[in-house]
Amino acid sequence: MRDYELTLIIHPDTEPESVTEIAETLKGIITEAGGEIHRIGQLANGSGKIVERPEGNWQKRKLAYPIQKVLEGYYLILQTRMTPDILPTLEKNLRLNESIMRHLVVRMEE
Repeated sequence: MRDYELTLIIHPDTEPESVTEIAETLKGIITEAGGEIHRIGQLANGSGKIVERPEGNWQKRKLAYPIQKVLEGYYLILQTRMTPDILPTLEKNLRLNESIMRHLVVRMEE
């Protein structure tokens, strides 16, 4: 198993409850395949640090550049431990969700 960090930018028109649903869906995919979730959070304003948020308390952040003519979005970050064979399923779900504007999966240093 390897450590990964999954970063998502979710469209700002998405309701905060839907952001929580997206996080829960991804958590379910990872845990059903034998992975573990270490942390779910978002970027703190100004500091770039990850802060854990209570359910439904997601805050929008300004994007560095426009994506699809949109200037802000929800940054959702999951730190997880999983096997690499989960990645294709995870990527497929991320691509099919229209609320997710961008996503990035990075393997963490051990």
